[in-house]
Amino acid sequence: MKNYIPLGPTPNNEDCAQVSSDNFKAQSAIEIAAYIAQLKRMFLDLPPGVTITSKAFQHDSGTYREVVVNYDDNDKNQADSVIDIENNLPENWDKEAKNIVFSKKDEISKLNEDALYKEAMKRSGCCLLEFDWDDLPDTNSMWDYIQVGMSSEQLDIAVKEACENRIDGIFV
Repeated sequence: MKNYIPLGPTPNNEDCAQVSSDNFKAQSAIEIAAYIAQLKRMFLDLPPGVTITSKAFQHDSGTYREVVVNYDDNDKNQADSVIDIENNLPENWDKEAKNIVFSKKDEISKLNEDALYKEAMKRSGCCLLEFDWDDLPDTNSMWDYIQVGMSSEQLDIAVKEACENRIDGIFV
């Protein structure tokens, strides 16, 4: 039967983003991605069917994600592999993960609300091509899509969605 085991959001001795903190989603996404990459570097020869991904969990303060290892508990090879992963989890970030986590955290903290909004509006020009944001029907606000703490990639996705919804407003 398909099963999973939570491995935590970060290595055991590392701090992790707190659900109630500013920039939680962006900071957590960086930590989760870095932890998954680190585990994949450590466990190169996983049997087919064993995957390391993230999973959302509910908490009183909101939704949070943890890294999980997915496997079929009826497959002895997969189950043995999961036991090996559990018994050899890293205590700390490796060099590559540490570089990712700390460089991205610095990047996120530099984007305050005004700078974030200006950057989002600048990027909207690439999505809207010959239109200007203010030339289109006022069906949405960029503020509905962006939040302090977003990574550059998250900002691109949010701006694209905002622009698509703004353009859709022409046809309503």
